[in-house]
Amino acid sequence: MTARNIAAAVGLTSGDPVVIEGRSLRPVADLSVSDLQNLLAADVFARVSSAQKLDLITL
Repeated sequence: MTARNIAAAVGLTSGDPVVIEGRSLRPVADLSVSDLQNLLAADVFARVSSAQKLDLITL
């Protein structure tokens, strides 16, 4: 995945970056506590729509 490679190349994380793609992202209001924790642990969001970006910044 390109996003993972770029994140590693620019040093966003040490090790293998955690990437979440927009197609697997549900609205924040529909997420369980466990899902929210996984979301907050992500290093990179890839192929995320404008609406999803707006939803993410409400966290």
